[in-house]
Amino acid sequence: MKKGIVMEHRHTYTIVMDRDGTFHKAMPVKHVDIGNEIPFEIYRAERRGYIFLLRKVWQIPGRLIVLVCALLLFVLPIYFALANNKTLAYLSIDIKRSFELEVDNKFHVQSIRYLNEDAEQVGMKLSQYRDRKMETVIEKIMEQSEKSGLVGEKKDMLIGVSYPNKYHGENRLLRNLNAFSRKRDDSWSITAFHVPHYVRKSAEKAGKPTNEKLAEMINRAESSQNSTSALNLNDEQKAIIHSFYFEKNRLSEEK
Repeated sequence: MKKGIVMEHRHTYTIVMDRDGTFHKAMPVKHVDIGNEIPFEIYRAERRGYIFLLRKVWQIPGRLIVLVCALLLFVLPIYFALANNKTLAYLSIDIKRSFELEVDNKFHVQSIRYLNEDAEQVGMKLSQYRDRKMETVIEKIMEQSEKSGLVGEKKDMLIGVSYPNKYHGENRLLRNLNAFSRKRDDSWSITAFHVPHYVRKSAEKAGKPTNEKLAEMINRAESSQNSTSALNLNDEQKAIIHSFYFEKNRLSEEK
């Protein structure tokens, strides 16, 4: 065992200097005056810390440990459930009436907003939509819209997808919607596209459906010959959105 001269006493260790003049942290030595030479053992901080922690744990009353474990078992599932159900995107759906679906990161619907009275009529006939796949809920909206007579001869649908947070898989969600559209062998024409979140916030502030606000911005930009590149829409999508709202407004005026 090494020998050294006691230089200082600390709370958890003693500082000693060996014969070569090197200082060491040694295991604490009680009742030894500074300047005395002693045999010493190198201080093991991790080992001491571990033993100290174990001693503290053993001092905790058993009932308190049981209570903490019970709280963890109760809180952790809720925490993970909330994390999994975090809003991924908002789907603004326009047929002849407007709906907004809140979708989580599993593409399951968490809530539906009905943006006009006719949409609410459809909503009254929807049930148990929560945690269902977005395609299933969209299909149900289409079915109920037909039954309620809220679809004209042209069964057009716009689906604007807006992300409240940065999301790197947005193409995957749109691919799912496009695949859903292709699989349907009927007279419906479905167009899905990305809508910048600031457009949705602007629409919400104005009390309008997101896609309607987007159509206004496209028309305003084109009439003033400004670029619409910031909207990330191709020419076909812009034409479909313009045609949808032009037809909708014209038919409304005729009634």
